Amino acid sequence: MTRTPRTKHDEEISKWIPRHEVEALLGVSSRTLRRWEGPRLRVRRFDGGRTAYVHRDDVERLRAARVGHTMHKKELAVLEGLRAGKSHLDIMRETRLTLEDIERIRDLDARFDGGFVVDGRTAARLCDELELDEIDADSLLAAVRRLIVRNRYLSNSRNAEPTKLREG
Repeated sequence: MTRTPRTKHDEEISKWIPRHEVEALLGVSSRTLRRWEGPRLRVRRFDGGRTAYVHRDDVERLRAARVGHTMHKKELAVLEGLRAGKSHLDIMRETRLTLEDIERIRDLDARFDGGFVVDGRTAARLCDELELDEIDADSLLAAVRRLIVRNRYLSNSRNAEPTKLREG
């Protein structure tokens, strides 16, 4: 699990990988990486330091391309696997992508469809706040509907009936 950035500087630097680690990840020489700087890789130094850092997204794109398939084919394979209900382990075996890659693709797909993904910590907080044993889309919507009805009922006079929400 990656550590949570504590400061703006930590958050910024967490998106970058030291060049010597990138050499090992991609299996290329430092000379090759220097040649790729600019057109293929964004490189940066922090606080005037000696260590050069390469942007994480560029490294992942190059790593995926070097594995065999182009990234869009791998992303398509992940999306098809997720929609078919395959486990993350099966998708990893078929695409040779990391869990982080699969999670990123899943999250992007949800956002492009107008949705979002709730992380585990937030889901646990929702369960506590809404007094649910477990949470999924249906139970979350039902709990929110109950809160809305209760709120409307409390905001109306004591004798007023709560308004009914539309189902679905």
